[in-house]
Amino acid sequence: MHDSQPATTSYRLRIWANGIEEEWSVPHDGNDASALWDEAAVTACDMIRDIKFGDIRPDLDWHFEVCDPAGTVISRFSFRAERLT
Repeated sequence: MHDSQPATTSYRLRIWANGIEEEWSVPHDGNDASALWDEAAVTACDMIRDIKFGDIRPDLDWHFEVCDPAGTVISRFSFRAERLT
């Protein structure tokens, strides 16, 4: 009998802080773009919540990216701290 399961795609998650790539995750398999967005949004919120007070300095530029198998960024979640005066 033929397997009718849809093919999954491996996505990767990257974390950047001030232009330096800090982490490149193991692949996450999936084929539901909405579910992937939801998972990434929850992960980004958790990561921002875990930033320690002393680590938030002026000009902190942090972002979390979801990349497709080719490395193309398909979504980005950002946090930027700026001192304006």
